[in-house]
Amino acid sequence: MSQLSSLALVRHGRQAVIWGAALGALQFIWPTPPGVIVQGVVVGSLTALLAFGLSLVYKTNGIINFAQADLGVVPATVGLSLLRDWDWPYFVVLPITIAVAMALGSAVEFLVIRRFWKAPRIILSVATIGLAQMLLGIGFYIPTLFSDEDGLALLRFPRFSPPIDFTFEIDPIVFTVNDLLAMIIVPVTIFGLIAFLNRTGVGTAVRASAQSRDRASLVGIDVRGTQNVVWIIAAVLAAVAMVLRAGMFGLPLGPAFGPAILLRALAVAVMGRMENYSVMFVGATFLGVLETAIIWNEDTAALIDPALFVIVVVVLLFQRRVRGRAEAQAEGSQVETASVKKVPRKLASLPEVFWGGWLAKLALILVLLWLPTALGDTDTNFASAVMIYGVIAVSMVILTGWSGEISLGHMGFTAIGAATAAVVNVHYQWDLTLTLLLAGVVGAVASVIVGLPALRIRGLFLAVTTLAFSVATASFLLDEDRFTFLPDNIGERVTRLPLLGQIDVSSEHAFYYVCLAALLAVIWTVGRLEATRTARVLRAARDNEDNAQAFGVNLTRTKLMAFAISGFYASLAGGLFTLHQQALGQGSFSPAESIRILTMVVIGGLGSVPGAILGAVFLQGTEFFSDDIPADIRPLWLFASSGVGLLVVLMFLRGGLGGLLYEVRRRLLAIVAFRRQIPVPNIFADQRIDDHGETAGLGYSAPVAVSRSPRRDAEGVFCYLPSRQAPPTDYFSFPDILIGDDHDGSLLSVRSIDVSYGPVQVLFSVSIEVAEGDFVALLGTNGAGKSTVLRAVSGLSTADGGSVSFEGADITTMAPHRIAALGIAHMPGGRGVFGSLTVAENIDLGGWLHRRDKQHMERETARVLEVFPGLGEKLNEPAANLSGGQQHMLGVAMALMAKPRILLIDELSLGLAP
Repeated sequence: MSQLSSLALVRHGRQAVIWGAALGALQFIWPTPPGVIVQGVVVGSLTALLAFGLSLVYKTNGIINFAQADLGVVPATVGLSLLRDWDWPYFVVLPITIAVAMALGSAVEFLVIRRFWKAPRIILSVATIGLAQMLLGIGFYIPTLFSDEDGLALLRFPRFSPPIDFTFEIDPIVFTVNDLLAMIIVPVTIFGLIAFLNRTGVGTAVRASAQSRDRASLVGIDVRGTQNVVWIIAAVLAAVAMVLRAGMFGLPLGPAFGPAILLRALAVAVMGRMENYSVMFVGATFLGVLETAIIWNEDTAALIDPALFVIVVVVLLFQRRVRGRAEAQAEGSQVETASVKKVPRKLASLPEVFWGGWLAKLALILVLLWLPTALGDTDTNFASAVMIYGVIAVSMVILTGWSGEISLGHMGFTAIGAATAAVVNVHYQWDLTLTLLLAGVVGAVASVIVGLPALRIRGLFLAVTTLAFSVATASFLLDEDRFTFLPDNIGERVTRLPLLGQIDVSSEHAFYYVCLAALLAVIWTVGRLEATRTARVLRAARDNEDNAQAFGVNLTRTKLMAFAISGFYASLAGGLFTLHQQALGQGSFSPAESIRILTMVVIGGLGSVPGAILGAVFLQGTEFFSDDIPADIRPLWLFASSGVGLLVVLMFLRGGLGGLLYEVRRRLLAIVAFRRQIPVPNIFADQRIDDHGETAGLGYSAPVAVSRSPRRDAEGVFCYLPSRQAPPTDYFSFPDILIGDDHDGSLLSVRSIDVSYGPVQVLFSVSIEVAEGDFVALLGTNGAGKSTVLRAVSGLSTADGGSVSFEGADITTMAPHRIAALGIAHMPGGRGVFGSLTVAENIDLGGWLHRRDKQHMERETARVLEVFPGLGEKLNEPAANLSGGQQHMLGVAMALMAKPRILLIDELSLGLAP
């Protein structure tokens, strides 16, 4: 037995011991019959299927897939409609359902997910919210295609009759064939998934792509194709889980696919760190047993959500977190915000800019002051609600946009403020001002407590704790039957007491002005805060924690400060909301609302306060206009406006509505600068440095000092470098590189390429000619662009200008895996291996393009092991266990496996001489 197998047995044995100990503790608290335990295990196994799909998507895309459960909606409703309405046999319907799921997963990835290939991960995460709404809308109408009944009557599929009339009992539960099918199909599905990922070439390619998309594409793997496979698998897992769940309990097309189920799957996925499927399965089955045990003993599900919150926090806090560089980069890229540039000083003092800005703000305020006079009470009430949601959205900007902490449970903080305001209003009749301040303070304290895990965990793992908090708050902390001091929605109304004991705010119009004043006050204070060191520290910690600490930033205080400020504003908005509704209700603070708040901020533009408010107006507006839509098509309207509308906004306005607003401002400033002939280059988009040393944009040119004196760096290599007098906008680069004197008959030809990373151009007109048999060295200081040249040749970076040709064919815009197939192998700098894969699997992936030629694979494997004999002793070890030098050897071995025509090696000698 290999050492790896022994370690696996030890690990599984440890998990079995932990599961047994947890089950024993549960039995001590809530004694549960064997049949209920078995039922819990089956229910938990369905959650495990969803968790597996979540983890696969997270590893390949780096996102939270909010549509994971909803991927099962369309195939499940098709299959269940065939069962219920057309009486098709179960064993005919199941493969049809899986086929529909495969087609759906492939279509979703190709039509939606692929459109966000280079978008920040949080943008893609929110896009899956729109996808979830869209899939729910489709699932809602599918049953009407199979039945003449009204769509509203088909919102729930009852538990369908089992295909075979057979039952068995495990005291006290009577199980049917539907339960038995779940007990059989789930393990088969899990073992099939594990076998596919570990025993097939495509599965290995999926695992490699999940670890590093760039590196996988360089060995010839079609990364987008493997991503498509992942979404197919995720859809199949969701469909199987939903169909089996329908056989056991029925399937409601609404709450069943909401945040509660998402939370369970997310909690299970993070227990296994998104990669350990055995831990996920054990965690899922335990949560299933916990859920059934609580319902059996307490005869209510009220304690499930708070128990789940406690478990999630404890597991994450005591889970040993070992973050590798890749994981740290993935977490850091979850939140990417475009900095909102201030008006340049040269323009800010101009009369048309200074007075134009103030007049625009004054006009907006006057419109808002006038608005209630033109609206009735109902519309004024709605306008007040939009402003309250605007305050909540601004609070999210501080936490997510500035601090980078993803919160999926922000409405929980709003609920805390609402409950506080309701209690002091009903029982103590406090003044409105004091009520709102107390609500904000209590919410800030609660936010800091919930934010304590942020001291150790972040990104997705912290997001799960906030979602668990929101779910527990909505279902447990706001339960008026359990907490009798909370005002009852019918017996004890929240009243709008006079402001400062004198000003009547009971009418809708008067309370509108209270909400407007609160919103303007929040905007003003946040604007002042944005100009302080506090905001700069929050952003610094968001972008690079290690560097921030090196400069003396206290991360503990910084993170808790972000939670406190954000929680204060969110809870203040909660106090306003309960006075706005004049009631405290659980439905207004549901976890779905928390996810909706995150959507508002992303639609508006992360980091942008005006954008957040525009996002609130956009989403609230879609709901407002739905009131005028006929009832029979209202669900379709909501589906189209919120789901499809969200996807359209994210696809075409990557900077959000706030980005569109700032783009309009930028263009107006550019016109002013052009007319005044004031050189302000940083307000122009697509800025380039032309051959005459000038920057050009929007028809305007400003002189830039650039030295054109060549300096000889090495034999045959000439570099033009900008002079020290060049402004900061002129980036360090290689304007021209010429290698060799004869350019005819070149195998590889790079002609005048420009390459940019976002708005920053890093290569300027680089040219290289490489003939057959040439050995070429590219020399330069760190950051000069050597690696970028290689990335442009291999397709990892797309040239903005110029061309790259191979044997006379233009490959400038060709995908990296297609370039690799031509015979161009690129070994990136650093450790270019797949750490979670074994050495043998890495070597096999190096020969991916020749994988069907067994003789080639055997011959080349023997050759590289002869060149690097140390690798042969570690074939079954994960590549991450190798030393740095050994990993570099493995990277070279992978490149040699491809038998390339051209071999590009970044940092060739790195670590090769231990």
